[in-house]
This record gives sequence, structure tokens and C-alpha cells, in this order.
Amino acid sequence: MADATHAPENAPMTAQSTLMASWRSWALCVAAPGAWLGYVLYKLPSPGSAGTGEGAQGLQNAADGVSGAVSAGSTGGWLVVAGVVWLALMGPAIFILRSYCFRAAWDGRPVEPESYLKGMASIWAVLVVGGVLALLGAIMTGQWLPGVAVAGVAIGLVILARPSGKAM
Repeated sequence: MADATHAPENAPMTAQSTLMASWRSWALCVAAPGAWLGYVLYKLPSPGSAGTGEGAQGLQNAADGVSGAVSAGSTGGWLVVAGVVWLALMGPAIFILRSYCFRAAWDGRPVEPESYLKGMASIWAVLVVGGVLALLGAIMTGQWLPGVAVAGVAIGLVILARPSGKAM
């Protein structure tokens, strides 16, 4: 039952309410994996500390970590690979889906609020899943590279894909 202060449950979303929901969703998609990324960076040993030397030796140890992360028996390494493959395959596909959700803009019309939220949330979800897979791989291998780098790129792309509402 609706009264004067509350909209009915099945009322269509307005542009303003959709933009607020988009900002909340985006903030969650940045904050949760971003905080987890910070925790992983804090807990895992730095790439340069893997060996006894600094400089070139530390870089060599980091490179050995990258190749060792995807060894045949490394579940964590395969999670990093799964994150990269997920982003490589689903990244372009999700932009096609968002374009479909934003098809009203092709004709110069504003995008429906529900379509705007679906299109943007789907992009954020795909990027977050890829980043989380890579972070899981980094934790399981106990190495920064390549998992933290993949997760950092995915979270950075979520940050860049912030909601603007211009299409609505």
C-alpha cells in the first residue's frame, strides 16, 4: 500500500533514483575489492623481498614468481589465468551488452533508467569478478605478480567506469 511519502513497489525508477542506486552500486564495486586488494598488498611479501638481493636480482625473482604462478600444480596460478581469460572474453561481450541496453541513445533519445542501471552494473560485475579471481590466485600462490596486477587493472577500470547519468 502506497502513501504520500513512499512510491509503490512497482513504480518505475526515476533518473535521479537510478543515478543514486548507480553510485551506491559503483561505490560497493570499488570499495570491497579495493579494500581486499589493499589487504593482499599488505599481507603478501613484496616482489623484491623474494630473494636475497635488491635491484636486478629482485626483478629476476619477481619474474620467476610470474612463471611459477602458473605452474602445472598451482591452483592459485590457474585462478589468475581464469581471471585474465574471464576479463578477455567477458570484457568485450559486456560492452556489447551495455550498448544494447543503451540503444535508445543511438537514436538520440535518453536511455531508460532501468536499462542504464542494468548496463552499468553488468560492466562493474564483470570487472569485479575478474579482479576477485586474480586476487584469489595471488593469495593462493603467495605472490604479487601477476594476480595483483590483473586485479589492480580490473579495479582501476571499475573506477574509470563511474556513473555519470548523461545517457539518461
